[in-house]
Amino acid sequence: MTAPSTSTAIPAGHRPWWPWVLLLGVALALRLPFMGESVWIDELYTSSLFCGHPLVLAKTLYSDIHPPAYFLFMHGWIALLGDGEWALRLPPLILGLGSLVLVQRLGRRLFSEPVGWIAAWGMTLSPTHIWYSTEGRPYAANLFLALACLALYLRDRERPSLGRHGVLALVLTLTAWSHYYLAAIPAGILAWEMLERPRGWRARALAGALALGLAVGLVLGKAYLSEVPTSKGYLRSFGLLEWWRLWFVWFPTGSALQPLGSQGLWGAGLHRVLPWGWFALFALGVVSAWRQNRRALGWVLGLGAAIPAGLWVLAWAGHGQVYIERSALPSMPFVYLLMAVGFQAVRQRLGRRHAIGDGIALAVGATVLLAFVGRGDQWTVYKPNPDWRGLSAALGARLAGAEPPVRILSDYPSPTPLTYYDPRFQETKFFAYNQAKWERAFDRLGGLPAVGPWLSKRVTQLSAEWQEHQRVVAAATQVWMDELVVAAPDLNVPSVGTVWLLIHGAPTVRAQALMNDPRVECGDPLSTRGLVVYPLRW
Repeated sequence: MTAPSTSTAIPAGHRPWWPWVLLLGVALALRLPFMGESVWIDELYTSSLFCGHPLVLAKTLYSDIHPPAYFLFMHGWIALLGDGEWALRLPPLILGLGSLVLVQRLGRRLFSEPVGWIAAWGMTLSPTHIWYSTEGRPYAANLFLALACLALYLRDRERPSLGRHGVLALVLTLTAWSHYYLAAIPAGILAWEMLERPRGWRARALAGALALGLAVGLVLGKAYLSEVPTSKGYLRSFGLLEWWRLWFVWFPTGSALQPLGSQGLWGAGLHRVLPWGWFALFALGVVSAWRQNRRALGWVLGLGAAIPAGLWVLAWAGHGQVYIERSALPSMPFVYLLMAVGFQAVRQRLGRRHAIGDGIALAVGATVLLAFVGRGDQWTVYKPNPDWRGLSAALGARLAGAEPPVRILSDYPSPTPLTYYDPRFQETKFFAYNQAKWERAFDRLGGLPAVGPWLSKRVTQLSAEWQEHQRVVAAATQVWMDELVVAAPDLNVPSVGTVWLLIHGAPTVRAQALMNDPRVECGDPLSTRGLVVYPLRW
């Protein structure tokens, strides 16, 4: 094993501060415009609607597909700062910027100073990193924690101590409790330490084993109290083609160039050629890292490939519908580190002409960013963000002239953002009391050893408080919302009051059939970005 490259290392006391100001300034400038976007349904799972009242938080932990760490954090966060748009997105922004700092420091530590800066700048300009640094969801935290695990692991190997062992165990546990797939990190550290056995290996192996055991315990506990979902309709199977798209299309461009593919040779050429360029940098980075520091290559490549490899094994074993790009986001910085090693190798071969390579990289980055910003109302990194805030204001202004009762039939699965922006809009399903599900959860909570009776008493108190709160909310509700798929109207009975049909994007077959029915009169639509509301009467 060769030592890490130190040819370009700069003593800590002599490193200039201005590169950090430039990097973080550009990163903020690219991310701040997205902080005030309208909140969409997924972000509401970290708002008071799903993480506020303790009983609501318990319900979210009971039924959500994700582990509890970020929901528990947001419960405390919104208790202090509220759940406005900026409040929901500030933790991802801070953690997103923190991940740029960590990837630079890891690149410098494992390879060289330039590699650290190249990786940090690459992530700064990535539409995918921009998106998840400004979305009120746990994905920026997942990415940050994956980097933090490696950074803390390296410090513990270098200077083992009881305190460092404890911090490593804590962060490994938080990481595994932030996303089920991230349990691969403590598992990998456990396996690596047991195989290599360097100084202090037993404590680090114990930290990995503890975090892995707690992650398994979390899954078993969730299975006992509710259920552990093994697939979802919006997930898909993972294979080699998906792996290619994840690393060399989605990470560097957020798929922002894909719509250009049908608009001339320039767009089509970029979309098809650039992934091969990033792959070439990655492959060159692997070869160069092998020559510089094989142990570092093992750590970086192992962490980058852990989640994709696990997903591939699951697909090979017949478990489909387990993959969506954002679930593999923690792989991103490790892929960028190896691409940065490759890019630095190219710069070294160019010698004094390295400015040519830098200029090409800057031009590519600018092109990707322009494509991303210019197509903000289309599918790129993820779904286009409808303007729920604007629609809430427009419909709220029309309530004074609406004939009660007012009802919304939503072609969109969850119009909950309207409730976030205006509590006068409420979904009927949120007031339904699922007696069977409640009794099952209550019985299992009461059956827990030692704490069961106390939990039962506390949950009973919270339930009474929550039902009183729901009665107050229902009394103030002016618009009741139902999903069209489960509450199709009876057109043989004349409509009463005001009925609005809410459509996101193109109407579904159900919505088209309702609007085209000769018994139905459709009024002039009200539109905001991505959303249309039609007044109906029959």
